[in-house]
Amino acid sequence: MSLALGLGFLLCCPATAWAQTLIKGRVSGQESGHPLADIIVCLYEKGSPLMRAYGQTDATGHYELRYAGKADSLLLSVRGMNVREQSRMLPNRSQQANFSVREENLRIKEVVVKATPIRQSGDTLNYLVSHFATQADRSIGDVLKKLPGIDVSDDGTVLYQGKPINKYYIEGMDLLQGRYGIANNNLRAEDIATVQVLENYQPIRALKGIEPSERAAINLKLKASAKGIFMAELLLGIGLPATLRDDEALGMYFARKRQDLLEYKGNNTGEDVAKEAVRHYAEASDGLPDWSLLRLQAPAPPAVSSQRRLFNDAHFGSLNDTRKLSQTYTLTTNLQFLHDEDRSRSRSLSEYYLPGQEALRIAEDLDARLTDDKAEAGLLLETNTDRFYLSDKLELSADRKRQRGNVNRPDDSISQVLNSPDYAVSNTFDFVKRLGSKRYRLQSFLGYRRLSQDLAVNPLLYGGLFGIVDTQGASAIQNLRLHDFLTRNRAEFGIKGFSFRMDFNADLQNLNTRLYADKTGRPGQAAADSLQNRLDCNKYEVKASVSYFLDLGGHGYALALLPLRYLRQSDKDYLFAEPFLSAYYTLSHFWNLWMNYSYAEKTGDVREAYRGYVMLSYRNFFRNDGKVSKQGTHSLLLSLNYKNPFSALFGSLSATYKQTEKNLLEAYTFRGELQENSSVAKPNTSRLFRASANLGTDLTALRSQFSVAADYSLSHSFLLNENLLSAYTVNAFSVSPKFTASAGAFLVFKYRARYQWTKNKLGHSGQDLPLMRSFAQSGRADFLLGRRWSVYLSAEQFYDSGALEVGSRSAWFGDAGLKYSLKRVDFMLDGSNLFNTSWYVSTGHTDMERFYTLYKLRPAELLLSVRFNIR
Repeated sequence: MSLALGLGFLLCCPATAWAQTLIKGRVSGQESGHPLADIIVCLYEKGSPLMRAYGQTDATGHYELRYAGKADSLLLSVRGMNVREQSRMLPNRSQQANFSVREENLRIKEVVVKATPIRQSGDTLNYLVSHFATQADRSIGDVLKKLPGIDVSDDGTVLYQGKPINKYYIEGMDLLQGRYGIANNNLRAEDIATVQVLENYQPIRALKGIEPSERAAINLKLKASAKGIFMAELLLGIGLPATLRDDEALGMYFARKRQDLLEYKGNNTGEDVAKEAVRHYAEASDGLPDWSLLRLQAPAPPAVSSQRRLFNDAHFGSLNDTRKLSQTYTLTTNLQFLHDEDRSRSRSLSEYYLPGQEALRIAEDLDARLTDDKAEAGLLLETNTDRFYLSDKLELSADRKRQRGNVNRPDDSISQVLNSPDYAVSNTFDFVKRLGSKRYRLQSFLGYRRLSQDLAVNPLLYGGLFGIVDTQGASAIQNLRLHDFLTRNRAEFGIKGFSFRMDFNADLQNLNTRLYADKTGRPGQAAADSLQNRLDCNKYEVKASVSYFLDLGGHGYALALLPLRYLRQSDKDYLFAEPFLSAYYTLSHFWNLWMNYSYAEKTGDVREAYRGYVMLSYRNFFRNDGKVSKQGTHSLLLSLNYKNPFSALFGSLSATYKQTEKNLLEAYTFRGELQENSSVAKPNTSRLFRASANLGTDLTALRSQFSVAADYSLSHSFLLNENLLSAYTVNAFSVSPKFTASAGAFLVFKYRARYQWTKNKLGHSGQDLPLMRSFAQSGRADFLLGRRWSVYLSAEQFYDSGALEVGSRSAWFGDAGLKYSLKRVDFMLDGSNLFNTSWYVSTGHTDMERFYTLYKLRPAELLLSVRFNIR
């Protein structure tokens, strides 16, 4: 039913487009008869002060307005700096309305110009940073979080009206290639004049108006004082206890033809510097997949920030350079290096639901240590003009993780060691040529990854699996070697609204695993056939696609894509039809509507084809008898967006429905504490519904910003637990308000909160699982004591309704800081976790487990640091 409604909406969109009232005309001078440019034309409903549409005359004096309401009569008003205002009442129908206005020279004695906080020019929104920034905001990332319509998620992703941005520019140049956390955290807010949002942004200029985009881009406009000069920052910090260290060095240069940003960060204060290396662009997921399969037994990170829980020693370096080689060609180089040592300590209690049996309870004390050395390099050559686009990007990465951990249980202690060297290389090529109404495009991706993982568990816990009676002094060793070669290639030809595509793709995977018991400490022990895999999973596919793009006369577009895909995998043949439909429609200057429907099919890879056992962790084994999964997913998304730059009010409503049909069902069985996962050939369907809402505004009169986000989801799926089919339902709701206010130049107050509840139900029990509720809130007050002194006080609370069984439901944290500023030097004294909260409890449910985890936190700390600004 939902699918039919979505398709019906798409088909009706073009008809709806032409139902609007179109009023256009020309404004000229009464005496001269010459056309007048830059005259404001506003449209109101009769008797209403609310402006429903507006526009501006072009160089020829012409304007055009559209109205989608139902009022009988409309008031049209024209005004400008050197003309007398003129208004006219019109019937609600499409028509021509010309104006001849009297030109007057205005005499202005004194003018005070105040720039509007938000200004729209075409598809570009301009946010004036000086209006939103305060003395308490150091980086541009602090300001972005307050801009109406823009949000920054916890992982650093920038969103506009609920959707991730597709580009992040500094003065029109993509220096960081998606790693824009570096800019958000390091560019000073006082150096940025304007944050621009480029709506419905197509990054490839040759495809503008041909391949639409519903996503926006961000462009930072620098102040003149920050252009063409070298800027640097140096931070040195030391503290207690245990000799805290926090060091930073930053160098930047932004000019018309070249940009450079060099960064180093090193600390043991708990700050997760690796987050800045994350690529946030959506196309980053189109490369080589993450193949990390084996893991140490460890809990998921808690809700508290990394600076509360990470016992780390981290060093991160980044070099980013982009330069124009000519008028059209740009060369961008990105280098990153990370050395990170993390230590964690936690206690966990897991309860597994077993049909017809008492819950299986597993208690563990976990100590873990991770050492991660990672290097990445990228080289991009690009040209981007209205008729021609060329991009070639070479990427290299080397990542070596070494993990050690101990699991202390009531009756024994287990040692875990995991080494995971991972190497990858890839090249991405994209070429677009536009000749009149014709266009040609070639795309190619080539990538290779080699992953080695070795997991050692001592002592050997499950001797029966290895056919060993005497397990004294024995260890379980799991070796895994993976080679993955992936190529995607596309040739496309288009003319006007039509295009034809051919894709040629291949994914060649080779996996060897060996699980054995080692009593001698020497490698090379024989493994039974049931404990090893030698697998090849080769995919070859050809896809032909026809698409049609319909331009709705400046109101939006409709796009239909019909691909037919042939896939050959492991001597099996598949034929898939995967339609894609999308529509974007502008209801008015303030409202727009977006709809997207797709159907996609995919098959499993070599990770699902295990015939022999693989030890994923010390108490989790997987075996699948070589079954290959196949699933098809219907996805429908509706999004309604509101944007009023005059009142600085932004909002969005969205709803998503997904239905996935699978041929395999996940199955779980237990032998004591040993969990065995497999897949059973049983058709099943899972469903997901999600609705979300966002609202944000700038309250200029109160010098404050307010936003709120709400999210609801309902999912339904199945699993096999101890050979009993169970339905699993999850209801979840969350709401997150955020508020910032300034009291003159003296006080800045920030508050944010998140409330969430989750209700799970397992079908085999016929009973609802306990309602899980959590609440987190934080507040910060910055007292600005003149131009040199400032003080901040902050507090955080985390509440978990299920934590009472193992600890306190609430955890409180307090921080404070003092800052003294000179022209180029800042002295800072920061105290964190002043209440010395040492443990944090979190709880949760999965489809077959309820868990409680107690995390060891960092103690109360004091850090003294000095920051030098050099320019």
